[in-house]
Amino acid sequence: DIIYATPKSVTYEILKNVGIKYVIIDECDFSTQENSHISDLLKSLKIKSLLGLTATPFYMHKGSEGTEVKIMTQVKGSLFKDICFVNQIQEMVQNKYWSDLQYLDFTEDDGNTLQLNDSQLEYTEESIDTFYEKFNIEPRVKELLLRIPKNESVLIFVSGIKNCEKLSESIEGSAFVHSKMKNKDRKEVIDKFKSGKLKVLVNSQVLLTGFDAPIITNIIDILPTNSIRTQIQKTGRGIRIMEGKKFCRILDLVGNFKRFGDVRDLNFEYIEGYGWGFFKKDILLTDVPQNFIGQTTKSSLRKYKKPIKEYRFGEHNPGDAIIDFGQFKKNPKKVIELYIKKRHYLKWLAFSDFQFKDKELERQIKTIWNVPYEQH
Repeated sequence: DIIYATPKSVTYEILKNVGIKYVIIDECDFSTQENSHISDLLKSLKIKSLLGLTATPFYMHKGSEGTEVKIMTQVKGSLFKDICFVNQIQEMVQNKYWSDLQYLDFTEDDGNTLQLNDSQLEYTEESIDTFYEKFNIEPRVKELLLRIPKNESVLIFVSGIKNCEKLSESIEGSAFVHSKMKNKDRKEVIDKFKSGKLKVLVNSQVLLTGFDAPIITNIIDILPTNSIRTQIQKTGRGIRIMEGKKFCRILDLVGNFKRFGDVRDLNFEYIEGYGWGFFKKDILLTDVPQNFIGQTTKSSLRKYKKPIKEYRFGEHNPGDAIIDFGQFKKNPKKVIELYIKKRHYLKWLAFSDFQFKDKELERQIKTIWNVPYEQH
């Protein structure tokens, strides 16, 4: 009655005559974007009852103004239409479902070495290698290991297979796992680590998601990332509870803590008139270009209480606005449609240097996104 499957192991031909009615996807932010195999498959099967489970319900997206974090339900073509239940990270820790965390930041960084790739979503391998060499990452990892009690387990995140193997070879008694290993060899190493016989395991991004090892009490993070999803998933490897485990240390040498902060400060909230947002304490992280993070807060979103689709034209009718290009040129009806339906377009107008001729419309649009009007 129940089929368990990995995403690429199921096809339309296999499932079309089985009569599948309900689908549950674990780690549902992975491989479910528009035109992905799973997305196309479920749409072909006309599945109507779909439930997704994940700690990170968002996608990283490159927009016109830079990289943005996008809530999955607010992305065009998304399989998922709503968020039905949230357990906040802080609640998970307080209620003893997650281990507590202790952050130790040992970063040395000039702020210029790490460079984003062409997609602006992640750092280039070349700049990470330069960072490792410039800030003596390998010797500093070995120095940190000397401070950790010998009976404690340590998981190390590193960038690249070459760096993974090289670091492990320099650490006596450690082992490594990466994507190029045979499954049998990788399983043998992981089983040894989970049993406690192996204390230090170096991995090159293969244990980011779903790896369950409560024995982990230390994570040495030398995998710089621009993705908050990756950062949360990395931290999640250390939060599994175990008798006698008081906390997991996160030892950061590459600036991820400065970039993202404490995961316990991250939270989701539904705000009337705006929808679901992902926040760092009070600061909005989703739907905002990274260069503008910090300008929009929960309180500023609450000021705009009505959904745009329910906006009643009172003091100002956006149809009076003058937007003199493209489909909007001399077309008040199109401007009203823009104001009611195109929230993401409004965001672009708010953050860009677009020159409004209608100053009242400019004021209203920028107020929605808490962009100081005087700056423009």
